[in-house]
Amino acid sequence: MTISARHGLAAALAVSLLIVGCAEPSGRPWTPPPAVSFEPLPATPEPTAEPAPAESAAPATAEPAPVETMAPATAAPAPAETTAPAESAAPVAEGRVIELEMTGALEIKEAGLKVTEIAVTPGETIVFKVNNTAGYSHNFWIGTDEQLMTNQTAGLPGIPAYDIGIQEFTWTVPADITGLKYGCTVPGHYTLMQGVFVAAEGGAAPAAATTEPAPATEAPAPASEAPAPATAEPAAASAAPAQGRLIEVELTAALQIMSGGQKLSDIPVTPGETVTFRVTNSAGYAHNFFIGQDAQLSSANAEGLAGIPAFSTGTQDLVWEVPADITGLKFGCTVPGHYTLMQGTFSLAQ
Repeated sequence: MTISARHGLAAALAVSLLIVGCAEPSGRPWTPPPAVSFEPLPATPEPTAEPAPAESAAPATAEPAPVETMAPATAAPAPAETTAPAESAAPVAEGRVIELEMTGALEIKEAGLKVTEIAVTPGETIVFKVNNTAGYSHNFWIGTDEQLMTNQTAGLPGIPAYDIGIQEFTWTVPADITGLKYGCTVPGHYTLMQGVFVAAEGGAAPAAATTEPAPATEAPAPASEAPAPATAEPAAASAAPAQGRLIEVELTAALQIMSGGQKLSDIPVTPGETVTFRVTNSAGYAHNFFIGQDAQLSSANAEGLAGIPAFSTGTQDLVWEVPADITGLKFGCTVPGHYTLMQGTFSLAQ
Protein backbone atom coordinates (compact mmCIF):
# COMPACT_ATOMS: atom_id res chain seq x y z
CA MET A 1 0.00 0.00 0.00
CA THR A 2 1.40 3.34 -0.96
CA ILE A 3 1.73 6.32 1.35
CA SER A 4 -0.98 8.26 -0.49
CA ALA A 5 -3.38 5.39 -0.06
CA ARG A 6 -2.72 5.22 3.68
CA HIS A 7 -3.34 8.93 4.02
CA GLY A 8 -6.56 8.60 2.10
CA LEU A 9 -7.77 5.76 4.35
CA ALA A 10 -6.97 7.69 7.53
CA ALA A 11 -8.86 10.68 6.25
CA ALA A 12 -11.85 8.52 5.48
CA LEU A 13 -11.94 7.02 8.99
CA ALA A 14 -11.75 10.45 10.53
CA VAL A 15 -14.71 11.68 8.50
CA SER A 16 -16.69 8.60 9.46
CA LEU A 17 -16.15 9.16 13.18
CA LEU A 18 -17.13 12.77 12.78
CA ILE A 19 -20.37 11.86 11.11
CA VAL A 20 -21.25 9.31 13.71
CA GLY A 21 -20.67 11.85 16.40
CA CYS A 22 -22.94 14.33 14.67
CA ALA A 23 -25.80 11.88 14.18
CA GLU A 24 -29.35 13.02 14.66
CA PRO A 25 -30.81 12.68 18.13
CA SER A 26 -33.37 10.38 16.73
CA GLY A 27 -30.65 7.79 16.74
CA ARG A 28 -30.74 6.99 12.99
CA PRO A 29 -27.26 6.70 11.82
CA TRP A 30 -26.28 8.50 8.67
CA THR A 31 -24.65 6.21 6.15
CA PRO A 32 -21.98 7.89 4.15
CA PRO A 33 -21.75 7.27 0.40
CA PRO A 34 -19.19 4.78 -0.78
CA ALA A 35 -15.75 6.08 -1.01
CA VAL A 36 -15.43 6.72 -4.67
CA SER A 37 -12.08 8.35 -4.23
CA PHE A 38 -10.42 4.95 -4.01
CA GLU A 39 -11.47 3.72 -7.49
CA PRO A 40 -8.96 5.72 -9.53
CA LEU A 41 -6.07 4.47 -7.35
CA PRO A 42 -5.76 1.01 -8.93
CA ALA A 43 -6.23 2.47 -12.42
CA THR A 44 -3.10 4.58 -12.20
CA PRO A 45 -0.60 1.74 -12.32
CA GLU A 46 -2.34 0.04 -15.28
CA PRO A 47 -1.54 2.64 -17.95
CA THR A 48 2.04 2.83 -16.75
CA ALA A 49 2.58 -0.93 -17.05
CA GLU A 50 1.02 -1.37 -20.52
CA PRO A 51 2.98 1.23 -22.52
CA ALA A 52 6.28 -0.17 -21.26
CA PRO A 53 5.97 -3.52 -23.04
CA ALA A 54 4.44 -1.79 -26.05
CA GLU A 55 7.51 0.41 -26.38
CA SER A 56 9.88 -2.51 -25.86
CA ALA A 57 8.10 -4.56 -28.50
CA ALA A 58 8.07 -1.64 -30.93
CA PRO A 59 11.72 -1.85 -32.05
CA ALA A 60 11.48 -4.28 -34.93
CA THR A 61 15.25 -4.30 -35.41
CA ALA A 62 15.27 -8.08 -35.63
CA GLU A 63 13.34 -8.05 -38.91
CA PRO A 64 15.80 -5.97 -40.98
CA ALA A 65 18.65 -8.11 -39.71
CA PRO A 66 17.46 -11.28 -41.46
CA VAL A 67 16.51 -9.24 -44.50
CA GLU A 68 20.08 -7.96 -44.77
CA THR A 69 21.60 -11.41 -44.31
CA MET A 70 19.39 -12.94 -46.99
CA ALA A 71 19.76 -10.00 -49.39
CA PRO A 72 23.22 -10.95 -50.81
CA ALA A 73 22.13 -13.57 -53.31
CA THR A 74 25.74 -14.36 -54.30
CA ALA A 75 24.91 -18.03 -54.69
CA ALA A 76 22.53 -17.34 -57.59
CA PRO A 77 25.09 -15.83 -60.03
CA ALA A 78 27.60 -18.57 -59.24
CA PRO A 79 25.80 -21.33 -61.15
CA ALA A 80 25.17 -18.93 -64.04
CA GLU A 81 28.93 -18.32 -64.35
CA THR A 82 29.81 -22.00 -64.19
CA THR A 83 27.38 -22.95 -66.91
CA ALA A 84 28.53 -20.16 -69.24
CA PRO A 85 32.13 -21.42 -69.63
CA ALA A 86 30.87 -24.94 -70.12
CA GLU A 87 28.88 -23.81 -73.16
CA SER A 88 31.74 -21.72 -74.59
CA ALA A 89 34.26 -24.56 -74.19
CA ALA A 90 32.01 -27.07 -75.89
CA PRO A 91 32.34 -25.84 -79.50
CA VAL A 92 35.98 -26.78 -80.13
CA ALA A 93 36.88 -26.03 -83.73
CA GLU A 94 38.44 -29.01 -85.48
CA GLY A 95 40.69 -28.10 -88.37
CA ARG A 96 41.18 -30.05 -91.56
CA VAL A 97 43.93 -32.62 -91.22
CA ILE A 98 46.54 -32.91 -93.98
CA GLU A 99 48.96 -35.83 -93.64
CA LEU A 100 52.27 -35.39 -95.45
CA GLU A 101 55.32 -37.62 -95.80
CA MET A 102 58.90 -36.36 -96.11
CA THR A 103 60.78 -39.11 -97.91
CA GLY A 104 64.38 -40.20 -98.28
CA ALA A 105 64.08 -39.39 -102.00
CA LEU A 106 63.56 -35.68 -101.16
CA GLU A 107 59.88 -35.63 -101.94
CA ILE A 108 56.82 -34.33 -100.09
CA LYS A 109 54.03 -36.85 -100.55
CA GLU A 110 50.38 -37.18 -99.63
CA ALA A 111 48.71 -40.58 -99.82
CA GLY A 112 51.72 -41.92 -101.76
CA LEU A 113 51.69 -39.17 -104.40
CA LYS A 114 54.08 -36.26 -104.69
CA VAL A 115 52.24 -33.05 -103.81
CA THR A 116 53.33 -29.66 -105.14
CA GLU A 117 50.24 -27.61 -104.35
CA ILE A 118 47.65 -27.56 -101.60
CA ALA A 119 44.25 -25.91 -102.04
CA VAL A 120 43.12 -23.91 -99.00
CA THR A 121 40.35 -21.54 -97.96
CA PRO A 122 41.38 -18.25 -96.26
CA GLY A 123 40.44 -18.34 -92.60
CA GLU A 124 40.24 -22.11 -92.28
CA THR A 125 42.26 -24.06 -89.73
CA ILE A 126 44.57 -26.83 -90.94
CA VAL A 127 46.40 -29.42 -88.87
CA PHE A 128 49.54 -30.63 -90.66
CA LYS A 129 50.71 -34.09 -89.61
CA VAL A 130 54.19 -34.47 -91.09
CA ASN A 131 55.82 -37.90 -91.15
CA ASN A 132 59.59 -37.96 -91.73
CA THR A 133 60.40 -41.41 -93.11
CA ALA A 134 63.87 -40.48 -94.40
CA GLY A 135 65.84 -41.26 -91.26
CA TYR A 136 67.71 -37.96 -91.58
CA SER A 137 66.81 -34.32 -91.06
CA HIS A 138 63.81 -32.73 -92.72
CA ASN A 139 61.79 -29.72 -91.66
CA PHE A 140 58.52 -28.16 -92.81
CA TRP A 141 57.96 -24.41 -93.04
CA ILE A 142 55.38 -22.06 -94.56
CA GLY A 143 56.44 -18.72 -96.01
CA THR A 144 57.30 -16.86 -99.18
CA ASP A 145 59.63 -18.38 -101.76
CA GLU A 146 62.40 -15.94 -100.83
CA GLN A 147 62.15 -16.80 -97.12
CA LEU A 148 62.20 -20.55 -97.69
CA MET A 149 64.84 -20.51 -100.40
CA THR A 150 67.24 -18.59 -98.14
CA ASN A 151 66.24 -20.61 -95.06
CA GLN A 152 65.04 -17.48 -93.25
CA THR A 153 62.51 -19.35 -91.10
CA ALA A 154 62.58 -17.17 -87.96
CA GLY A 155 58.97 -16.40 -87.00
CA LEU A 156 57.49 -18.64 -89.70
CA PRO A 157 54.88 -21.29 -88.90
CA GLY A 158 56.21 -24.81 -89.25
CA ILE A 159 58.17 -27.70 -87.77
CA PRO A 160 61.93 -27.44 -87.07
CA ALA A 161 64.29 -30.12 -88.38
CA TYR A 162 63.91 -33.62 -86.94
CA ASP A 163 65.17 -37.03 -88.10
CA ILE A 164 62.23 -39.43 -87.98
CA GLY A 165 58.62 -39.83 -86.87
CA ILE A 166 55.49 -37.70 -86.95
CA GLN A 167 55.14 -34.14 -85.76
CA GLU A 168 52.22 -31.77 -86.24
CA PHE A 169 51.26 -28.12 -86.00
CA THR A 170 48.07 -26.11 -86.48
CA TRP A 171 47.90 -23.27 -88.98
CA THR A 172 45.18 -20.73 -89.77
CA VAL A 173 45.17 -19.79 -93.45
CA PRO A 174 45.65 -15.99 -93.86
CA ALA A 175 43.31 -13.86 -95.92
CA ASP A 176 45.97 -13.37 -98.61
CA ILE A 177 47.87 -16.47 -99.74
CA THR A 178 49.51 -14.89 -102.77
CA GLY A 179 53.00 -16.31 -103.19
CA LEU A 180 52.70 -18.45 -100.05
CA LYS A 181 54.62 -21.73 -100.21
CA TYR A 182 55.64 -24.69 -98.07
CA GLY A 183 58.79 -26.79 -98.13
CA CYS A 184 61.83 -28.28 -96.43
CA THR A 185 64.64 -25.76 -95.98
CA VAL A 186 67.38 -28.17 -94.92
CA PRO A 187 70.33 -27.17 -97.15
CA GLY A 188 69.93 -28.80 -100.55
CA HIS A 189 66.36 -29.99 -100.00
CA TYR A 190 64.18 -27.00 -100.92
CA THR A 191 64.81 -27.24 -104.66
CA LEU A 192 62.96 -30.57 -104.72
CA MET A 193 60.84 -30.35 -101.60
CA GLN A 194 58.50 -27.42 -102.06
CA GLY A 195 54.98 -26.52 -103.12
CA VAL A 196 52.49 -23.66 -103.30
CA PHE A 197 49.17 -22.85 -101.68
CA VAL A 198 46.25 -22.08 -103.99
CA ALA A 199 42.72 -20.87 -103.22
CA ALA A 200 40.10 -23.61 -103.24
CA GLU A 201 37.55 -22.97 -105.99
CA GLY A 202 33.97 -22.45 -104.90
CA GLY A 203 34.58 -23.97 -101.51
CA ALA A 204 35.29 -27.35 -103.06
CA ALA A 205 37.00 -29.96 -100.93
CA PRO A 206 40.69 -29.07 -101.02
CA ALA A 207 41.67 -32.72 -100.69
CA ALA A 208 40.87 -33.32 -104.35
CA ALA A 209 43.09 -30.42 -105.38
CA THR A 210 46.09 -31.89 -103.59
CA THR A 211 46.00 -35.02 -105.72
CA GLU A 212 45.80 -33.15 -109.03
CA PRO A 213 49.39 -31.87 -109.04
CA ALA A 214 50.70 -35.33 -108.29
CA PRO A 215 50.57 -36.56 -111.89
CA ALA A 216 52.08 -33.28 -113.07
CA THR A 217 55.00 -33.64 -110.68
CA GLU A 218 55.87 -37.03 -112.15
CA ALA A 219 56.71 -35.39 -115.46
CA PRO A 220 59.92 -33.70 -114.30
CA ALA A 221 61.23 -36.98 -112.91
CA PRO A 222 61.81 -38.56 -116.33
CA ALA A 223 63.23 -35.24 -117.50
CA SER A 224 65.92 -35.41 -114.83
CA GLU A 225 66.72 -38.96 -115.87
CA ALA A 226 66.87 -38.05 -119.54
CA PRO A 227 70.35 -36.47 -119.45
CA ALA A 228 71.75 -39.55 -117.74
CA PRO A 229 72.60 -41.49 -120.92
CA ALA A 230 74.32 -38.43 -122.37
CA THR A 231 76.56 -38.08 -119.32
CA ALA A 232 78.86 -40.77 -120.65
CA GLU A 233 79.96 -38.40 -123.41
CA PRO A 234 81.77 -35.85 -121.24
CA ALA A 235 83.47 -38.68 -119.41
CA ALA A 236 84.66 -40.20 -122.66
CA ALA A 237 85.88 -36.87 -123.95
CA SER A 238 87.93 -36.30 -120.84
CA ALA A 239 89.37 -39.85 -121.01
CA ALA A 240 91.76 -38.88 -123.80
CA PRO A 241 94.74 -37.87 -121.63
CA ALA A 242 96.86 -40.92 -120.84
CA GLN A 243 98.64 -39.30 -117.89
CA GLY A 244 96.63 -38.15 -114.95
CA ARG A 245 93.27 -37.58 -116.52
CA LEU A 246 91.39 -34.46 -115.25
CA ILE A 247 87.64 -34.70 -114.67
CA GLU A 248 85.87 -31.48 -113.72
CA VAL A 249 82.76 -32.03 -111.63
CA GLU A 250 80.13 -29.55 -110.42
CA LEU A 251 77.89 -30.19 -107.39
CA THR A 252 74.77 -28.03 -107.91
CA ALA A 253 72.01 -26.58 -105.75
CA ALA A 254 69.54 -28.77 -107.66
CA LEU A 255 71.24 -31.85 -106.16
CA GLN A 256 72.94 -32.92 -109.35
CA ILE A 257 76.49 -33.94 -110.22
CA MET A 258 77.30 -32.22 -113.49
CA SER A 259 80.21 -32.32 -115.90
CA GLY A 260 80.40 -30.15 -119.02
CA GLY A 261 76.84 -28.90 -118.38
CA GLN A 262 75.35 -32.41 -118.29
CA LYS A 263 74.32 -34.67 -115.46
CA LEU A 264 77.08 -37.15 -114.66
CA SER A 265 75.86 -40.61 -113.76
CA ASP A 266 78.63 -42.83 -115.20
CA ILE A 267 82.40 -42.40 -115.55
CA PRO A 268 84.42 -44.83 -117.70
CA VAL A 269 87.84 -45.55 -116.17
CA THR A 270 90.83 -47.81 -116.77
CA PRO A 271 92.14 -49.88 -113.83
CA GLY A 272 95.48 -48.51 -112.65
CA GLU A 273 95.11 -45.06 -114.18
CA THR A 274 95.31 -41.87 -112.13
CA VAL A 275 92.37 -39.49 -112.21
CA THR A 276 92.20 -35.99 -110.78
CA PHE A 277 88.67 -34.93 -109.83
CA ARG A 278 88.33 -31.17 -109.72
CA VAL A 279 85.11 -30.70 -107.75
CA THR A 280 83.31 -27.34 -107.65
CA ASN A 281 80.46 -26.78 -105.20
CA SER A 282 78.17 -24.12 -106.69
CA ALA A 283 75.26 -24.78 -104.33
CA GLY A 284 76.28 -22.48 -101.48
CA TYR A 285 75.60 -25.20 -98.92
CA ALA A 286 77.33 -28.43 -97.92
CA HIS A 287 78.17 -31.13 -100.48
CA ASN A 288 80.85 -33.79 -100.42
CA PHE A 289 82.29 -36.24 -102.93
CA PHE A 290 83.28 -39.83 -102.06
CA ILE A 291 84.11 -43.04 -103.92
CA GLY A 292 83.04 -46.42 -102.54
CA GLN A 293 80.50 -49.23 -102.65
CA ASP A 294 76.80 -48.44 -102.77
CA ALA A 295 76.21 -49.79 -99.23
CA GLN A 296 78.92 -47.49 -97.86
CA LEU A 297 77.76 -44.37 -99.65
CA SER A 298 74.01 -44.86 -99.06
CA SER A 299 74.65 -45.23 -95.32
CA ALA A 300 76.96 -42.17 -95.30
CA ASN A 301 79.75 -44.38 -93.95
CA ALA A 302 82.62 -42.64 -95.69
CA GLU A 303 85.32 -43.51 -93.19
CA GLY A 304 88.48 -44.63 -94.98
CA LEU A 305 87.06 -43.89 -98.44
CA ALA A 306 88.73 -41.76 -101.07
CA GLY A 307 86.98 -38.43 -101.42
CA ILE A 308 86.48 -34.82 -100.43
CA PRO A 309 84.73 -34.02 -97.10
CA ALA A 310 81.77 -31.66 -97.01
CA PHE A 311 82.39 -28.05 -98.03
CA SER A 312 79.96 -25.24 -98.85
CA THR A 313 81.49 -23.43 -101.83
CA GLY A 314 84.54 -23.29 -104.05
CA THR A 315 86.69 -25.94 -105.76
CA GLN A 316 88.70 -28.82 -104.32
CA ASP A 317 90.78 -31.56 -106.00
CA LEU A 318 90.90 -35.32 -105.40
CA VAL A 319 93.63 -37.47 -106.96
CA TRP A 320 92.54 -41.09 -107.23
CA GLU A 321 94.20 -44.23 -108.62
CA VAL A 322 91.66 -46.58 -110.17
CA PRO A 323 91.80 -50.02 -108.50
CA ALA A 324 92.11 -53.26 -110.48
CA ASP A 325 88.54 -54.26 -109.64
CA ILE A 326 85.88 -51.57 -110.02
CA THR A 327 82.88 -53.89 -109.68
CA GLY A 328 80.08 -52.06 -107.86
CA LEU A 329 82.25 -48.99 -107.35
CA LYS A 330 80.31 -45.71 -107.25
CA PHE A 331 80.75 -41.99 -106.54
CA GLY A 332 78.37 -39.55 -104.91
CA CYS A 333 77.51 -36.99 -102.26
CA THR A 334 76.69 -38.57 -98.89
CA VAL A 335 75.26 -35.48 -97.16
CA PRO A 336 71.96 -36.72 -95.65
CA GLY A 337 69.26 -36.70 -98.31
CA HIS A 338 71.60 -36.01 -101.23
CA TYR A 339 72.85 -39.45 -102.24
CA THR A 340 69.56 -40.61 -103.77
CA LEU A 341 69.93 -37.99 -106.50
CA MET A 342 73.67 -37.31 -106.42
CA GLN A 343 75.41 -40.56 -107.37
CA GLY A 344 76.90 -42.41 -110.30
CA THR A 345 78.85 -45.53 -111.22
CA PHE A 346 82.28 -46.34 -112.62
CA SER A 347 82.48 -48.50 -115.74
CA LEU A 348 85.37 -49.93 -117.74
CA ALA A 349 86.52 -47.66 -120.53
CA GLN A 350 86.10 -49.25 -123.99
